[in-house]
Amino acid sequence: MTLTSRPTVALAGAVVALAIWTQGKPAADNSLRVERVVQVRPEYERTLSRVYLSIPDQYRAAGAAATDPGRHFQFARQTYSELIAALPGYTAIDLAVTDVHQDTLVSQIKAAAGRRPFRVHVVDRRHAAVDMWAQDLGEAVSLDGDDRLLIPMAIEGGAAYNGELAQARRRVAAQVFAGRLTEAGFVFEGGNLAFDRAGDRMRVFIGFNDVRLTIENHKRLGRSLDSAAVARIVAADFGGADVEVIGREPQSPFLFHLDQAFILLGDNLAVVNRILGPASREQRQLETTRTRLRSLGYRVVAIDHTQEDVENFRTSANGVPFVDAITGDRKIIFPVFPGEVKGTPAGPLALHDLRGKSLAAFRAYEAAGYLPIPVRDFAHIVGGGTHCILNVLD
Repeated sequence: MTLTSRPTVALAGAVVALAIWTQGKPAADNSLRVERVVQVRPEYERTLSRVYLSIPDQYRAAGAAATDPGRHFQFARQTYSELIAALPGYTAIDLAVTDVHQDTLVSQIKAAAGRRPFRVHVVDRRHAAVDMWAQDLGEAVSLDGDDRLLIPMAIEGGAAYNGELAQARRRVAAQVFAGRLTEAGFVFEGGNLAFDRAGDRMRVFIGFNDVRLTIENHKRLGRSLDSAAVARIVAADFGGADVEVIGREPQSPFLFHLDQAFILLGDNLAVVNRILGPASREQRQLETTRTRLRSLGYRVVAIDHTQEDVENFRTSANGVPFVDAITGDRKIIFPVFPGEVKGTPAGPLALHDLRGKSLAAFRAYEAAGYLPIPVRDFAHIVGGGTHCILNVLD
């Protein structure tokens, strides 16, 4: 998912800035002044009434699980169709594609949506590439009662990480969410943020990679920050939220986002991936995360993985929790990977089809008070998962 960076292209007009810097630098006693404050709901409180998906122009396979680019049509159809079918019947779907895609592919995905409201946003390929990771486009928030998409602060020229990709996402967001963008005072990718409630305050988790990127980005603007200063920026943008930075070192390339490590389910409950077997960097980082969550008072349920699972992005906590708007039931769509299904069942998966890690995940989510909805995951082939490709807007 990392692309070579290029100089930043300014985005004109469509962004409302939250963070207002004093004379171009942080004030000595207050890192920033906030003009307007956003509100955000934890994902487990959202109803899946509206989601955003994006079909990639191209993708790069991970390791030996290489996908033939000539099979793009089949890969996209498999990746999205079963996930869409698992959404509630009332879910409105916004789909972004570029004009290089054939109508047949969009038609097949629309067919999977059935009678669900479905809107296609066609982006000129010369304007911006569309990538697969819808979750990383931005975060659904409310600003003065209006629905907005919070996007990262602009990446300055010279960024060594995801610079070109970040710029493309800003252009796509400006078209799909025209007039409804709000810019944060920090750099982030949606998969590396997580939200919860801590008493009467919002709690925001942010992965170390995004803290590091924010520090580097502000440095190019002539501002000197440390991790604590970044946390204050995040807290201010979210109205004085409690901010927890996860990790003190760069996140593993196999755990570069928080949604590959854990999921929050409300009631002070977190489900965390755990690696069994020999010690590794990934095992240590997951254990550090579990320890931190416990220290914050969370009840932690572990789903056991192998090192191979994590290195191939087969992470069972990469799910999508929601509240059914009709029944009020708490549900979760979660990924099932090759080797975790009995035989070759056709159609939607059920409990009796599962084995191994997927069965353990089903039981963990069920014990947490959720109705688990297993779906076959194909996105792991190219370095992501079910949560990575679905951005829940409401």
